[in-house]
Amino acid sequence: MKIYYTLELDGYIHIVSPSRDFPFYKEAEVTDDEYQQLLSQHKHMKYIDGVFILDEVHATNQVVSTYRQYEIARLKEQLSGSDYKMIKCIEATLAGETLPYDFTALRTERESLRKQINELEQEVLE
Repeated sequence: MKIYYTLELDGYIHIVSPSRDFPFYKEAEVTDDEYQQLLSQHKHMKYIDGVFILDEVHATNQVVSTYRQYEIARLKEQLSGSDYKMIKCIEATLAGETLPYDFTALRTERESLRKQINELEQEVLE
């Protein structure tokens, strides 16, 4: 079957379509199985010498990057989930009352979360 595609600047497939929606789309002949693979994994594939090739390293890196971003979001949510405890401790301190939470443990936990977030954000940038 004929398919039409465009490429990203880095050579990876950007769009795969069964119809030529725009004149700049490139054309290729593929089997039905190849077409199904292209639909599901085209962002990790290149077209080299007439063959669509899956770049497994690129695909793996994308999965790792997505996981890191998910983990960053989860840790940030966990950090913001303890904001109210910090506010309660500050309010109690200002009012001269007993702290409702173990401030040292709370601060240590939050520092640990921030450190993990920063490390993961640095890994995403590399």
